[in-house]
Amino acid sequence: MSAAGKHSCPVCAASDLTHCLTIDRVPVYCNVLHPSREAALRAPTGRMELVYCNRCGHLHNAAFDPALIDYSGEYENSLHHSPRFRDYADGLARDLAVRHVLAGKTVVEIASGQGDFLRLLTRIGGSRGIGFDPAYRGPAEPADGVEIIAEHYSDHHARRHADLLVCRHALEHLPDPVGFLGMVRSAIADDATALYFEVPEARFTLRDLGIWDLIYEHCGYFTRESLARVFNDADFRVDDVQVAFGGQFLGLHGRAAVAAAAPAE
Repeated sequence: MSAAGKHSCPVCAASDLTHCLTIDRVPVYCNVLHPSREAALRAPTGRMELVYCNRCGHLHNAAFDPALIDYSGEYENSLHHSPRFRDYADGLARDLAVRHVLAGKTVVEIASGQGDFLRLLTRIGGSRGIGFDPAYRGPAEPADGVEIIAEHYSDHHARRHADLLVCRHALEHLPDPVGFLGMVRSAIADDATALYFEVPEARFTLRDLGIWDLIYEHCGYFTRESLARVFNDADFRVDDVQVAFGGQFLGLHGRAAVAAAAPAE
């Protein structure tokens, strides 16, 4: 494949790519319920051309068209109806609350959905929460220390300080993860903001046949190596990348790589 345009790796820009899989017609959404059979048959589809980057280990859909995607209020991907997932989310929230001593602090969550995890985390941690998600359908007024804004997070929201920035299962939906993380890094500026980002583990998808993650909405599939690389390249310090949820997820802990002050003369 050539290095031009979409035929280069969205993480490292390499053109040394290996074709893995083509599916001509994939439903654009797997997280939208259709009101009738006829509506489902009219649902838009897209093409999947899954390619592997031989430099950084990232996989992506080289045929992804972001114009087909609109995360409106009809979009619903919450897993909190599942007892197993609720147990996992509870353990993760407790780990983050202890790791970052969240009592009295502010947590910002990007792609917070309907706020299930953010409310859990702030309740356990004794903290305040601000969520961003254009698909949010609840009240605009803050409740129980949590405010959710029905917008995409952007540099427009940089004024909102965060002690911990959380983003779970959104980065794999973005065709330009480098640009997005650059915007987040700019918004954080010199704040001592800690990060927790979570994505599906690409090796589990391929090795253990987690084929439910092969969906059009997922335009990028991160390995441990490509996830660490994209954060390092965006001027974040990566502290740890762990597998989670039975090996299905990768969780990255880090923070902005703020340069140390020069010693006084």
